[in-house]
Amino acid sequence: MLTKELLRFRARNGRAIPEFIAVGSALESALAKDLIESGRHAIGLSYGEARSGLADLVHAGVKSAAGLAKLVEDRLVTEDPDPEVASKRWDLLIQAEGIRRNAATRDEFESTVAKGHQSAFAEIAGSLYADLPDARLIKGFEPIEPDALICRYNTALVQGLLIRAENVQIRLPKSAVGECRRVFRAMRFHRLIPAVQVGGDQLVIDLGGPLSLFGAANIYGTCISNFIPHVFTCETWEIEAPVMVKNKRLILKLNQDSGLVSHYRQSGSWIPEEFTAFASSFASRFSEWQVDSGSEPLMLGHGTWCLPDFSFKSPEGRTIHLELFHRWHSGALEARVKNLAEHPRSDLILGVCRQLSQYEALAKDAQNLEVFSKYTLRFTDFPTPVAVMALLKKTLNS
Repeated sequence: MLTKELLRFRARNGRAIPEFIAVGSALESALAKDLIESGRHAIGLSYGEARSGLADLVHAGVKSAAGLAKLVEDRLVTEDPDPEVASKRWDLLIQAEGIRRNAATRDEFESTVAKGHQSAFAEIAGSLYADLPDARLIKGFEPIEPDALICRYNTALVQGLLIRAENVQIRLPKSAVGECRRVFRAMRFHRLIPAVQVGGDQLVIDLGGPLSLFGAANIYGTCISNFIPHVFTCETWEIEAPVMVKNKRLILKLNQDSGLVSHYRQSGSWIPEEFTAFASSFASRFSEWQVDSGSEPLMLGHGTWCLPDFSFKSPEGRTIHLELFHRWHSGALEARVKNLAEHPRSDLILGVCRQLSQYEALAKDAQNLEVFSKYTLRFTDFPTPVAVMALLKKTLNS
């Protein structure tokens, strides 16, 4: 991810125009190759030494050099520090203080310390703060080709701007059913709950934006940024987002002609570990029921859609869907409850995180009482199969 100072864009006529690198550009490609080689040869060095090596390759001739170096730096894999290093450091400092008081010279002090630990003094001193980030050793490097690094740089520019978005709107052709399903699965994987409407022959997906939140803005912004490259795998797409950069409100507009290339695979679906664990536990406890990860958008009326997290099929063949709302989904929960209050559905239940501060106010609203009393459950980290089954049975009997 690129930090704020590394984002390169132009402000023109109220728009933010990212300064993308053309794939195959001779100067940037040569620099990308050198940076990657530096990363490959950093194994065995300290993180600080590796960063210095990358910094030596950054020069004013390539405006994007610092950004490319940051992306290579992010691919360095460091060793985990010794968990006992802090206590060992404290013990060593106490021992060294006692030796210092009895040593007549610095040489005598260093010699006594080295002899007591059977190591060179410089090596002992160097290990004192081995838990600091710059002191950690590089144990690996995630390989990448120069052209792929340039593509990742272009994507990172977009991601860095979207972290500062007030709202993110995506448009996809309604006819591209397979692509829409893939995008919806990716949104679920990245914990995003979209508001979806049909506008003519397009699906209009509204993700909200980090700047529309407070406490969870950083988390939600990261979720959006990690998701957005999935959109680039579609044949036809549009993204529009008002962003706040350098105290200016600019509009970011991109589409399939922007030259962006996703680093995600186009096929396959990813299911978060806790979702898989829940489905497995539910199936083992209640074998007469069928449970699946919801992958089909569910039409809620008036052009509003949702993507259930789970779908449950009872022994009698009735299907009930479960949609989960985490602590950064306040706006989405409010919209969903309002929709269900106006257009009740007996096949959709809601799971609501206890940290979602807006819950209490919504639950006390007279118009929402039936929705909350009949169709919601609370959870801390993730709902339990037993709690979900209790609500499923209650829903079946209502």
